[in-house]
Amino acid sequence: MGGVQCSILPDETLCHADAIVLGDAESVWPQVLKDFSDGQMKKVYRDEQATKTLVHVPPRRDIFRKYKYFPNNVIETGRGCPHTCDFCTVAAMHGGLYKKKSIPDVVRDIESLSGKDLYIADDNFVANQKYVIELCKAIAPYGLHWVVEGSILMARNPELMRWMAKAGCVCILNGFESLNPETLKLMGKSWTQTVRTYEESIRAIRDHGISIYGSFVLGYDTDTADDIERTVEFAIEQKLALASFNQVIPFPGTNLYRRLEAEKRLLYDKWWLDPDYFMEKPIFKPGRMAPEALSRGVVKARMEFYRFSNACKRFLDFGANMRNLINAYFFFRSNFTAWKDTVVQDN
Repeated sequence: MGGVQCSILPDETLCHADAIVLGDAESVWPQVLKDFSDGQMKKVYRDEQATKTLVHVPPRRDIFRKYKYFPNNVIETGRGCPHTCDFCTVAAMHGGLYKKKSIPDVVRDIESLSGKDLYIADDNFVANQKYVIELCKAIAPYGLHWVVEGSILMARNPELMRWMAKAGCVCILNGFESLNPETLKLMGKSWTQTVRTYEESIRAIRDHGISIYGSFVLGYDTDTADDIERTVEFAIEQKLALASFNQVIPFPGTNLYRRLEAEKRLLYDKWWLDPDYFMEKPIFKPGRMAPEALSRGVVKARMEFYRFSNACKRFLDFGANMRNLINAYFFFRSNFTAWKDTVVQDN
C-alpha cells in the first residue's frame, strides 16, 4: 500500500499490508517490483529523494479509460506546495517541498492525450511561477482547455495570468478558505491578503478571462454562524463560477489534528476508521458554535450558493464565466453537476 494516508500513518497501514511505500512512489517502484519478483519484499520502502525534480512515469491510461472516470485527460506538472497550512494534508505529506516535472515530459504527456480538455492535478500549479510561464508558452500552441488548482498569489503576476489564459486555462481553484483574518492567521494563511484583498485578486484573475472555483473551510475557533452566511454572500457577489463549503476536517498528520487531539475536542478517536462516519457528520467541537450547527450551516451554504436564482447571478459575468462558449459550457456543466449533488440530493 502507499499514498498520503499510508505515508502519514505508516504503523497503522502496516497492520493491513505486507509492504508499504512512504512518500513518492516513482523513485522506489522499480525496486519494489524487483524485490517482489525475487520473493524478497521489505516491509517498508521510503522515497529518499529530497530533490525539486519530479520523476515522470508515463501513465497507463488505457487501464482506467474503460471505467468511465471523469475526466480521463489528467496530467501532473508538479507535486507538493511550498506553504504549510495548518489543516492541509499536502503539508503533512510533503513538508513544504514542491517538485516540478521537466517541461518536455509534460509536453509529451499532453501529446499522448486524445481531445483538448484536461485536468491538471497539481497541489499548487502556480507554486513556481517562472516555471509555469515557460510551461504555458510551450503548451499554448496545442489549443487546450484546462482546469487547475493554485494559490491566489497568482493574482500578483499579470504575466503569469496572461500566459495561463493564452495556454487555455478555463478555471482555477483558489483556496480562499476564510474571510476572517483571525481564522486565516490560525490556518497559517495570512499571506493570502498581504498585498491585495480577495476582491482585488478575484478581479485581476477574471480580467484575464479565467473563471474561479473558490474553496472555503468553515469551523475554526474564530468562526461563527454569521461567518458562514457572510462567506456564501461573498461567493455569490463575487460571481465565483463554483464554490465548495466544507467543515474543516482534522486530517491525521496535520497540526490541526494534533491540536484538537491534545485539547480533547475530537468526537472520534480515529474518525477515518469509523464505519458510521459520513462526510457531513461533526468530527470535533468548534470554538464558537455547536458541532451540529456547523454541519447544518455547511449544507445550507451549498444549497444557497447553487440555488437557481443565485447561479443566474453568477453566470452573468461576461469577464470570465460568460467570456466565450468554452467558459459558458464549463459553467453550465459544472454547476449542473454541483446542483444535482447538493440541492437535489439534500432535498
